Amino acid sequence: MLRHPLRGAARSRCFGIIKVLVMARRKDHPFRAVFREDQFGWASIDDDAYGAGYVGAIHKRQYPERPYRFANEYICGHIAHYLLLPCPPFAITYFDSQEGINIKRAFLFSSLDFDFERDTFPPADFDACYKARPDLCAGILAFDILVANPDRVRRNIWCDDTVNPTRMFIFDHDVALFRWQEDGALRMLPTSDVLGLDLTDGSSNTHPFLKRIDSCARFDGWYNKIGSLPRWFIRQIARSAEQYGITRTESNWIVELLEYRTRNLETIINSNRAEFPDVDDWKRKGLL
Repeated sequence: MLRHPLRGAARSRCFGIIKVLVMARRKDHPFRAVFREDQFGWASIDDDAYGAGYVGAIHKRQYPERPYRFANEYICGHIAHYLLLPCPPFAITYFDSQEGINIKRAFLFSSLDFDFERDTFPPADFDACYKARPDLCAGILAFDILVANPDRVRRNIWCDDTVNPTRMFIFDHDVALFRWQEDGALRMLPTSDVLGLDLTDGSSNTHPFLKRIDSCARFDGWYNKIGSLPRWFIRQIARSAEQYGITRTESNWIVELLEYRTRNLETIINSNRAEFPDVDDWKRKGLL
């Protein structure tokens, strides 16, 4: 069960198992849990491995001008976990806040917080990440194309070391899939065949691995994984996301979009090969 760190008691409705092992920066100690004891329960973990406490989480609220935030995070998080991408476990939590004489329940999207050195941890070096984990970087890029995520930047990708990273985490998918305009209205992709990334020249949101990937073969294993996403899985997570503010019409739209993109991801990437400047082996697939 997660608690909101600032606003009092929060109760969690957990989807999946929340693991409390968290990545550490130090290579000699690669896992560490950020654990806080429960002042109202047991004081510590006892000999039988039972106890009460809390692990740190990052919490997001849903605002009228960001009406698809929870649905985006919920759907993308489940897909990332299915693909075994390093996306933190999450839960939908809530806290009760008082407004005058009324108690109002506010829901939160709560993602396990692994960055316990937040004030001193250096930003990710994407050259080092790609050199150390090129296939994982290709998988992150393929996933972001699948869910049309235009916001993969330094603030939402984490690695355990800037010189020789061995572990990475990705998070923050609240502007993928369902997008919105300034008034909160849904802004769909122009077509299902676009990459869905931010391709603006000089943009700070340019995907960190788009210009670094050096071979189209890096995607091959990910095409198989992404193409294996079951239709029942896509439909179930889309239907489940309806409880977080989307309509049945919007749920149907996201099912159609994801089913198309899982089946045609290779075609989508191949048809946009001009956006991958360092890939020089397209002729291996007969594309040149």
